[in-house]
Amino acid sequence: MDESRPLHEEINKTTRKLHTELNRLVVFYLPLAVPPAATSPQAYASGIKAFAQVYYTFENLWVEELQIDRDHAADLEKNLTGLRPDGNASSQDSQARVRDVLRRLFLPNLMRTRALMDDLAYLDRECMNGETHASSTTYASPQAQDLQAFVSHIRLSITGNPHRLLAYAWIFYMALFSGGRWIRAQLYAAGPEFWAQQSQQKSNGGVKPNKDSQEVPTAQYQGLSFFHFPGDEDGEDIKRDFKARFAEVEHHLTVDERRDMVAESVRIFEFAIAMVQELDSSDRQQGSPRLSQGRYRQTKSSMASVQGPVLSPLANLVSVGQASGAWSTFRKFSYLVLLLFGYLALRRSIASLLSNAS
Repeated sequence: MDESRPLHEEINKTTRKLHTELNRLVVFYLPLAVPPAATSPQAYASGIKAFAQVYYTFENLWVEELQIDRDHAADLEKNLTGLRPDGNASSQDSQARVRDVLRRLFLPNLMRTRALMDDLAYLDRECMNGETHASSTTYASPQAQDLQAFVSHIRLSITGNPHRLLAYAWIFYMALFSGGRWIRAQLYAAGPEFWAQQSQQKSNGGVKPNKDSQEVPTAQYQGLSFFHFPGDEDGEDIKRDFKARFAEVEHHLTVDERRDMVAESVRIFEFAIAMVQELDSSDRQQGSPRLSQGRYRQTKSSMASVQGPVLSPLANLVSVGQASGAWSTFRKFSYLVLLLFGYLALRRSIASLLSNAS
């Protein structure tokens, strides 16, 4: 670990490959949660519900940590002054230092628990007639072993190591301010009718926003408030404040705490990748148009072996074909094409032999 590098840069550098892998999974699966692959938001609700458990868990632990010493909160700015880590500090002093760091980074408008609960309650009530119980704050599915393992890990990891909350905050909030904008645009492109908002469909004439546009439609879609922040800047002001505070408080962490946060960041991405892959298996059992883990790995391996600008479109066609369930038909068609070319080549060879013989 480069101790001279800012902590957030070290986290980004160390997790870059895992981050790329997680992005690949999201980009691969997201189109299957919206039209034309999906006819209802059920697949999206299942996916966002899993991520909601992660936000619920670490945000609740964060709030609990801040409530331990309420009297200290009033003197937050004063307490942060001169709080650089002291190698001879007592355990109690270290706990107070980390707690003050967490207070300084805590931004109420950044928290996503309430938005997620509202979204899932809406999706449960309006889109799936309450059948999926999407608003529940616990994930009851016995198949969600990786998700349950992730949630358990968060609780065990942060208990006694509250500085690790900074790693969760950096990864999950910055994700919303970067890839989350693109995801939101894809979800909006499904149109208000997909999200069962008949009143909004009438107000905007049913016009679907451009999925490549980063602009936020005038009327906010219900069920997607997770991707929205209060204020006139759509969260950009909150993002600037969060990054500035993160850069400030990281100087109040010890070298060991910084190294521990980087290591925890790696574990976060590993758990998140396993969780997304598990969602596919769970959704397939419920009839949602998802890919199995094995078929995703097979597709990814096939695409990695195809190089060059000429064959890249074919790799994309393979992945789309598998995603839509048309891979078997595509493969049979390919066999017929190969047989046809083989037959034509054989005819040319026979004609050439006969010509030479005469």
